[in-house]
Amino acid sequence: GAGGSDYWLLKLDGQGVIAACAIGVESNAVVYDTAVAAVNTNGVAQTPSANVSLATAVVQATEAAGISLCRVWSLTTIYALAGDNDPSNLTNLADYFQPMMDNFISATAGKPGLVVIFLADLDGQGDTVIHVIQDGLDTPIDGLPDDAGILNLDRDEYNMASGADLGAFLLWAQNNYPAHKTLFSFIGHGSFLVPNVDNDDIIHLFPDYFAPRRPYTIEVDPGFTDVHPVGFITPHTVGEALSMGTQDGTNPIDILDLTHCFAASVEEFYETANAGGASPYADIIIGSPNYTYSSPDMAAQSLMNLDPDADAATIANVIIAAYDAVLNQADLSDGDDDVEHPRLIVAVDSSQLAAFKDEMDGMSLAMLSAFDNDPAGTKDALLAAYLGAGSYYDTTFCAPDWTLATPDALVDVGAFLQSVAGTFGASTDIGTHATAAYNLVSSAVITRSAHSGTPWFAPPVAPTWTLTNTERIGLALYADVQGQPDNSGDTVTLPWVPLYTDASVITVTNALSFTWEVANDYPYAFVRDGAAGITWSDVLQRYWEVRQAQDGVTLITQPCLTRLPASQQEAELSAESITSPISGTITVGAPILPTVEINTDRAVINPVVTFEISIDGSRVYTNSIAAGYLLTGTHGIEASYPFTPTVAGSLTLSATVDPDNRFWETNELDNIAVLHDEVFENEILIVTVTMPEGGQWLTHRDVTLTMSSTLPIHALDIQVYQYAPGTDAQTQAPVLLDDHHDDAPIFNGDDYTFTLPDTIRAGLLTLHVWSRSNGRPTPEPSVLHLNYAPDSHVLDTNDDTYRYHADGGQAITLTLSVLVGEASLFVWEPHNFWAARRVNVNAGITQTLVISPTRAGDYQLRVEGQVSGTQYTIRAHAPAPADDSLLWHNLPAQQHQRAQYRSPVPQVGDYQCVAVRVNAGSNLISIPFETNDMRLATLFPDALALLMPGGPVTETLHTGQGYVVIFDRPYQYALCGAPVTPQVIAVTAGWNFVGAFDTPVSIMALTTNPPGARQSSFLQLVNGGWSPVSLLQPGKGYLVRFGAPATLLFPP
Repeated sequence: GAGGSDYWLLKLDGQGVIAACAIGVESNAVVYDTAVAAVNTNGVAQTPSANVSLATAVVQATEAAGISLCRVWSLTTIYALAGDNDPSNLTNLADYFQPMMDNFISATAGKPGLVVIFLADLDGQGDTVIHVIQDGLDTPIDGLPDDAGILNLDRDEYNMASGADLGAFLLWAQNNYPAHKTLFSFIGHGSFLVPNVDNDDIIHLFPDYFAPRRPYTIEVDPGFTDVHPVGFITPHTVGEALSMGTQDGTNPIDILDLTHCFAASVEEFYETANAGGASPYADIIIGSPNYTYSSPDMAAQSLMNLDPDADAATIANVIIAAYDAVLNQADLSDGDDDVEHPRLIVAVDSSQLAAFKDEMDGMSLAMLSAFDNDPAGTKDALLAAYLGAGSYYDTTFCAPDWTLATPDALVDVGAFLQSVAGTFGASTDIGTHATAAYNLVSSAVITRSAHSGTPWFAPPVAPTWTLTNTERIGLALYADVQGQPDNSGDTVTLPWVPLYTDASVITVTNALSFTWEVANDYPYAFVRDGAAGITWSDVLQRYWEVRQAQDGVTLITQPCLTRLPASQQEAELSAESITSPISGTITVGAPILPTVEINTDRAVINPVVTFEISIDGSRVYTNSIAAGYLLTGTHGIEASYPFTPTVAGSLTLSATVDPDNRFWETNELDNIAVLHDEVFENEILIVTVTMPEGGQWLTHRDVTLTMSSTLPIHALDIQVYQYAPGTDAQTQAPVLLDDHHDDAPIFNGDDYTFTLPDTIRAGLLTLHVWSRSNGRPTPEPSVLHLNYAPDSHVLDTNDDTYRYHADGGQAITLTLSVLVGEASLFVWEPHNFWAARRVNVNAGITQTLVISPTRAGDYQLRVEGQVSGTQYTIRAHAPAPADDSLLWHNLPAQQHQRAQYRSPVPQVGDYQCVAVRVNAGSNLISIPFETNDMRLATLFPDALALLMPGGPVTETLHTGQGYVVIFDRPYQYALCGAPVTPQVIAVTAGWNFVGAFDTPVSIMALTTNPPGARQSSFLQLVNGGWSPVSLLQPGKGYLVRFGAPATLLFPP
């Protein structure tokens, strides 16, 4: 510190695990909040000297008090969640955060030798957080570590694809939470077998139909992040982070878990572990050579099962077994025994990898000698060895075929080396080195778990992945000796061979014979020259040189995960659509600002966009702009000034991206978007259609619509769409079943009734309502989603799909009655695809499922008939907040013993709700909303007592105030009401109990009047002790000290 203005918060903890500690004070007994000096329990003043670091100052303070620092954990587990993704994209991992937090708290309870350090970067700016979880207690950490591993209290955002940021965090975690064993797991979007060249340019890896019908996959997509330049984290980046975090291997990680990020290849494991270095970064690495899966439950399940005092190899076994258990449960979730998450997970001893590389280099040197003596024969033998291996992995595909077969470029290294020895001869130099390499890598495998099956996300004709064959050891090797030939066989596409080298500059040729150079600053350590001066990459390069010379093939490169631009002047740009003005809304005298939606497959600088407008064939407007710096993805580009029509007529608006061809593109035909429309003389027609009282549920085929329109309607067209039988509404567009037309006049506020056709089935319907007034159409249809659920419906397919929209804070009551047969009801909440709720109902039974408080959005419902001819009735209802019905049903027993909804509000209207959990004993809580009855007995009927330190005990509670409430056991309540405005709290000098309002707020966003009045952190009551927090949560209370009377101001 710089001295002078520093203050220290010192928490003395006497709960040693490994050895008995002589601590001279009680645990959590002292909080220092003065800026100059601190006093310990013995009354001795402790003043940190100037110009000493935080760590040194803490040691000086504790030594002066006669305290022994001896806390060393049995196991420190470090998790990094890269959740900084586009919230609207299926790739978003931010939803993993809260389930993982809850799971970690549960998993650590009763295990004092285990500490979890959780780094999470969520999907916004300034929301990178660290939580330390010990024995079921969560402690948020203020700030983020800097490059020296010291907390910077002003820093609140990391780039999770940065090795420097990740390394700073690991260094801080290792230094502050030393343990006999350390586990590090990265959960996020990592590139598979990709060199560390240009991480900002990502392309689609999966087709549009890839939607998570069932759990446990991380989808790869361009919309990764809304804060940092779009990018993967690569093995080189992880190695860079581990170098910092382990101090160049002097403090190595015992277990490195890459199951949720990378494929398990020898190249990646060798790189991340620094296997060829003097001091490896990680002793054991866990990964999967093929598809990896993830869920919030997997990490916590492994923690629940392991013994912190076990050795690292045993812990690796427990982790893999726990992952298997979670995925097996997912396989069984659909009611059959089929394996729909086929997998192979392996744990490897990294100490064997250096000797393995030496043998691979020796084999490669012998192969190059064989190429010198017999190019054709060696080429054919190497291809035969690849084909003979018969064990492949599917992670370097371009157009995914979902099969594990040739020409997949990743081969199981064990199966391949055995095939090499058999093809070239076991007694040859090649065979001798291949056998030695096989023995080393197979002995390096500590444990493996394999399950064959059919992947759930594959197309309708899904392949079987056979991963249990004994030839596989579970590590991949890049061995692309077949490539993707075209129909003639004369041209072969290679995804990575030209990039799989230690050359400093790579020359790449694409499908249009365009050649460019790429800097290769960080080649894989596995392909850098070893003792023999030759590596496996040299064999692949020589093989394709011979193929070109002898077979006359032309090689082109198509990187399948990352594109490598020659300069900033190469990109795939497209003009997607004109988004403004809206068709049918252009009138004389009303300005319009032309806007186009363009897409770029990489970060680009200043592409030009030109707008042109013509009316009745005459050009009346031209505007060209430089769009600035655009990241990968889709962007709305506006013209620099508006256009005001002066005459009516036919209008054509065009927007052209890159009209001067400064960007090289493979497709130049999609750079123009055009809008053809009319300029009208007067008011436009806008029609809004609703169901009476906002209904979403139909029990009969007569539909009544309420019409709101700006002009009289003279013609009406209603298109009725429904999903095809037996398909998932998330993955297929609906088909048109009926087009209803009526020329009867309709006026604003009228109700219009029509009858649905006999062809509709039970399930979700979509109505597109088009209108015309004096020949003028509505610019867009009014779209309405309805559910047709007739009484006593007989399933005509194996399932019916419904969708129900709920606002935040509502409760949904779903009732399923089965008259004949047996049915199951599945419910997916918005964005939570991994956790479908399920209810099974037999004939003659009515089952109710209540979901509360709901997340705002669309809930997908599916009724599956378990026997032929199942007959059922389904109903859905969302009561108003004033309905005092029971809302909490069937919650897991460990979360509560009893939970009720008791929060009356003045009238039906727009209200918000939060869930408040309380524990047995003292709880510091607050009321975030205003209701018509603020009495303790109404809001918390099970409370035993209320304490108001510093003030009189009262029966009426107030917002912004913190209260200590005592309960005999855990309960859960839903507090609902109207938001408070303005959100201000009057405080007094000294300690104050305060509360949060309706939304979480960072303490950095709070201000005081007068400024600087706050003198302490916000403290939360946890297990009888006080813990500082960085985020105030609705429903919770906090203790904070002020130097004088003041006003605490919350952000608007």
